[in-house]
Amino acid sequence: MSRLAIYAVALAVLIGGVWWYGHSRYTAGERAAETRMQRDVDAANAETAQVEADASRVSEDSGNEIEQLRAERDTAFALGRKSLRPVRLCPPASSGEVPGTAGPAAATDGASTAEELPMRVGEDIGPALLVYAESCQRDHDTAVSWRKWWDAQDALRSE
Repeated sequence: MSRLAIYAVALAVLIGGVWWYGHSRYTAGERAAETRMQRDVDAANAETAQVEADASRVSEDSGNEIEQLRAERDTAFALGRKSLRPVRLCPPASSGEVPGTAGPAAATDGASTAEELPMRVGEDIGPALLVYAESCQRDHDTAVSWRKWWDAQDALRSE
């Protein structure tokens, strides 16, 4: 064989070796990139599944909590109706009647306060009766404000 043929074969082997080396490095890099990408996709899918599971759990928990709160609200409304009946036994201060006395007090021109009660009834009223009258007035005021709130809630529920 001639020298030229030997150089041609050597050159072909060299070019083939360089090509094979480059191709194997490229393929290895491509596999590594695909592996990293697949690992990132798997991590993102796992995170998405975790977020969806958490959202489902929170939604279920909040649904249960809402149902529990509604049940508590209905129970409170029922108890409120029952507890309001004894308060209605106390006459409002504007009616002129003083609890525990035989008749009406002096004429009134509207709602009274606890400070006005001794002047309306007289100075001979006992401290215990005054405390009872103030308590009755507070109960009446509470019942009136509660009734306004109840009517507003009832209107909201009927909508």
